[in-house]
Amino acid sequence: VHVVPLLEPADIASGTVQTDVFSTREHWIEILIPIGAITGNATVYVKGCNNTTASGTAVATWWYRKTSAKGTDAIGAITAGSASGIVITDGTDENKVMVIDIDPDQFGGVPYIYAFVEIVGGGVLLASAVGLFFPRYPQNVQISEVV
Repeated sequence: VHVVPLLEPADIASGTVQTDVFSTREHWIEILIPIGAITGNATVYVKGCNNTTASGTAVATWWYRKTSAKGTDAIGAITAGSASGIVITDGTDENKVMVIDIDPDQFGGVPYIYAFVEIVGGGVLLASAVGLFFPRYPQNVQISEVV
């Protein structure tokens, strides 16, 4: 597994942040978004692009789950992503982890070779993002993912 920090821990506040752009060609991708304090709802999008800048189109060909809060090990059902984004809810999603899965064979109907995650905050939102890249063809030295 290739572990890649995609977004440093920060208060996203009422702004918009994007992770680093990463390749969707060689790996099954799992992105972990640890969520801390929330004041006001936030929205998470997975966006596809054909270049290495964080500018692209929101897509629906991804899946996600949310864990239960700290202190338990339950996790929600696998749910389809949405081009309209998935809401992180104030009063419900604090101290959880959102787990996003991207299948490279289905991502964006395969027109996109790169992707990034965009988070739009609605108030205080303490979060970060870590990518776990599972290679199709494991190697001793991992193929670079961040572009």
